[in-house]
Amino acid sequence: MKGYAIAALFSLGVAVPAAVSLLARRRGASSVLPLLLAAALCCLFLPNELPQQAVLYERFSVFLLLALIVFGASRSPARLPRAAAAAFVALAVLHYALWASYFFEFNRENAGFDRAFLRPAGSGKKLAGLVNDYTYRGRPIYIHFPSYYIVWEKGVATASLADFRFGPVRRNTNAIELPRYLEWVGKRGNYDGRYRDMDYLLIRGGSAPEGFELERTAGKRSLYGRTDENN
Repeated sequence: MKGYAIAALFSLGVAVPAAVSLLARRRGASSVLPLLLAAALCCLFLPNELPQQAVLYERFSVFLLLALIVFGASRSPARLPRAAAAAFVALAVLHYALWASYFFEFNRENAGFDRAFLRPAGSGKKLAGLVNDYTYRGRPIYIHFPSYYIVWEKGVATASLADFRFGPVRRNTNAIELPRYLEWVGKRGNYDGRYRDMDYLLIRGGSAPEGFELERTAGKRSLYGRTDENN
């Protein structure tokens, strides 16, 4: 609840000035109104998910807040009262401090997880993720960590982005050679053995299935390689 309260505080720091400028009936840019209206309608009426496409309406909150900032700024007086200016500066400093603390603690918790940790023994290796312990400060941050293998090593890894209904990234192989990613295996416990032919498993929480042996660890993460018996 504390996190939601802090988030609401910062959101109100954007919404309240926009509302005040609207009530004051000051003139300002109207070109942002279509974006503001469209983003608000998407946030209000889009579902949370569709088959093969999750997290819909939440993504438009960014555009809604940006539109509110532009709208409020365009209608604000040329010179803000000192109290209002001090409040905005205080909110900005607090926002920066909280995010700085977040990233500092995040980097400390994930020390050792780097390119060397994910570097394969040979080229052309495929990696899958079994992320059972998937949250950081209550949010599902770690479900995307197998994608670092794609970014750092230009390797092939399981990732949901290849199977989203909408998006520019499409898979060019079947679900046997590259299984669909079970990103919510930590929530649903629905691992069905689909990764048995993958070369590596990146695991956070829990143990590896039969046919894989531990190669190295970094904090709560472990990298397992497929054994010869499983080839």
